[in-house]
Amino acid sequence: MAKNPIMSLYELSVKGNFPVQFELLSTSGPSHKPTFHFRATAKGVSADGRGSSKQVAKTAAASSLLDLLSSSPGQPNSKSLASTVVKTLNEVSMVSDSAAVENVKNALRNKISDPITALQEDCAKNKWCVPKYVDVAQKGTSDFWVQVSVKDISRTGRGSTKRAAKHEAALRLLSAIKAMSYEEREEKLCFLESKYSTGNLDLDRDAVLTAIFPTQLQRLPESELRALERFMAESNLPSSKHLDFLSYLCRFINCRHTFVSLAKNADGAHFCLLSLTTVPTSVFYGVGASMPLAHEHAAMNALFYIHAATRRIAEENVHSCIA
Repeated sequence: MAKNPIMSLYELSVKGNFPVQFELLSTSGPSHKPTFHFRATAKGVSADGRGSSKQVAKTAAASSLLDLLSSSPGQPNSKSLASTVVKTLNEVSMVSDSAAVENVKNALRNKISDPITALQEDCAKNKWCVPKYVDVAQKGTSDFWVQVSVKDISRTGRGSTKRAAKHEAALRLLSAIKAMSYEEREEKLCFLESKYSTGNLDLDRDAVLTAIFPTQLQRLPESELRALERFMAESNLPSSKHLDFLSYLCRFINCRHTFVSLAKNADGAHFCLLSLTTVPTSVFYGVGASMPLAHEHAAMNALFYIHAATRRIAEENVHSCIA
């Protein structure tokens, strides 16, 4: 029998002399069929796991983290660790929610611990349209169905909770995008084309960019752009650092940021809105197991947008100079 991933992770931490931390992020679903969400963190890397019991969720999180650590340079026995992860998950699937475990398996195979965040990051990094999630009604089943779309491409996910269905949909869409060519992605996913014509009407690209992007971002100095580039490259998960950096940028571009707390959803997740007093006004959403975590998520979304917008503006300025 394969080792328990939790024990394997602790053994690895003892050999490598680094701490391991497990955190229960949320508990969702009905009382007779709860879903637990755990996060495992080690060496600055985090991975999430979900399951019908705390032990199953913790095991899934440990398995995901083992897979990520084993794929990092300098980690010994990466092949055996990955094999342990798959074998153990096959055993766990016999006593836990099969749909949730299948999601974890797929995520591990694709080295994606959080498909929703991964899809959002890919869209921001590649200047694709923002992912949109819609509940899909299905008769004759107690499962949840969610459809995610990015411009012209959409996929549907199914799960015992809305969050699980959303994860499944995001993972399916990521797999579909991965199979597309670069040209297909540019055509079917990008939010702004180089030239857009409708009949005899030609839209001026500079005028469109000016209308879309806040005027404050168009005046951001090169030094701040480089600082933002470095920060976004080093920060992949929501944290208090995103709040601090956003506060710094707001002071620099002379705008204010305000959080509006919203009610919790059926899964117990907290939602909030973040508005920036730019021209035009910018609004972002955040979601988390607690309201502070939701604020951090909203701040990260705002920085992703600022990063994408300033990079697009810089590219357009270069094109204008060349022209």
